[in-house]
Amino acid sequence: MTTQAESMRWIWRGIAALTLVSGWAFILVHNKFNVTVPVVVVMLAYLAVVATLMNLWRVGAAAVAPEDAGEEAWARPLGHKGELEKEKKTLLKAIKEAEFDHAMGKLSKADVDQLIREYRARAIEVIKELDRLAEGEAGSARDQIKREIAARVSLDGEHAAKAKKKAEEKAGKGKGKAKDKAKEEPAKNEVPEVPVEEPKSEESTEATS
Repeated sequence: MTTQAESMRWIWRGIAALTLVSGWAFILVHNKFNVTVPVVVVMLAYLAVVATLMNLWRVGAAAVAPEDAGEEAWARPLGHKGELEKEKKTLLKAIKEAEFDHAMGKLSKADVDQLIREYRARAIEVIKELDRLAEGEAGSARDQIKREIAARVSLDGEHAAKAKKKAEEKAGKGKGKAKDKAKEEPAKNEVPEVPVEEPKSEESTEATS
């Protein structure tokens, strides 16, 4: 396979060189071999056209080349492990950037905690997957999706528990304030008792007169 690919590569290089030489020969013959400045400019322009076509051909070949194409591909594909390594570095960098933004006052404590928690959970899952790949236990794509869903569900459960705890704390504070307010209101509404004089009876009035 490698020998055949190498042979095809040399064939295409030969075709490109033949095309270039043929074009230059045509330009020189057409101008009766008078090498002037315009002729040189036209020859250089033709060289640029041929080089551009060759580069476009190589880009197309690299795009459709398989992963084990060797030198046919300009950049080796990352593969699953390479993508995980890249994602791990990106997540760790994102955690540092979030901490830096919090230190600069761009993010609140609650926002930075939530971001770091999400990034850290995903980073842990990626590291576990890399460990499984290193041990040869990566499993199928279905297993990987299940593990990622489990990690997401666990993370959502932590968020829900934290939100519930905060809601309970707020509700407890609200009840305490309501009780205190209820205690204060009766004290404010109490009216001091005023002694009331009993009216004198008619008999005592007649006796006096």
